[in-house]
Amino acid sequence: MDPATLWRNRDRLERVFNRPRCVACSHGLDRRRHFSFQIGQLLCKVIATLVSSKHPKVATIERMVKNRPKGTVYVDYLQNILGKSIQAAYSARASDYAGVSTPLTWAEVAEGVDPHDFTIRTAPARFRDVGDLWEPIRTGKAVDLKAVIK
Repeated sequence: MDPATLWRNRDRLERVFNRPRCVACSHGLDRRRHFSFQIGQLLCKVIATLVSSKHPKVATIERMVKNRPKGTVYVDYLQNILGKSIQAAYSARASDYAGVSTPLTWAEVAEGVDPHDFTIRTAPARFRDVGDLWEPIRTGKAVDLKAVIK
């Protein structure tokens, strides 16, 4: 998801995920949290639909490229189906710059980030400096699905 769309939906994400974090990856910014498969699939579809309906000029869930409105970003909730690969926080990504899936703070998203800044060369120092930003996600309270539908 592009940083601007993610930032515009920060309040909704915070209600749903308690204390969300973003991840810089080879394709932009991503949101992750540990769920059961079925809950994760439903939650991703709900969030993608909400984002695309609230921001139709920048986000879409239309799968066919030729049918997507020009200038929109595809919010791929279908990546969360059985058999699809997903990235883990702190994992190296297959990219031409050796990117690392890196948890971010909302302040970093607001300032603007470039995934090229998070590589296998820069990651160790960053993790030493900022610690494990993913720790509250891994150990926090489970998602309240009632908050999702509000």
